[in-house]
Amino acid sequence: MIRAERHERILAELARLGTISAQDLARLLDASLATIRRDIAELDSSGALKRTHGGASLPKRREEPTF
Repeated sequence: MIRAERHERILAELARLGTISAQDLARLLDASLATIRRDIAELDSSGALKRTHGGASLPKRREEPTF
């Protein structure tokens, strides 16, 4: 599976679950834990997800002020 496909699947799982462990992603995507950790780091730096200890979660969205 290419990187872009893994990223899409990671984000889809997060949308479904809200949080997921790197080990679960590695099993689900049949990828090494090191690959998943790199993917999580890339997605975290782009703001697509929040890297957590041992996995990832959806980033908290700032509420827009209402006037």
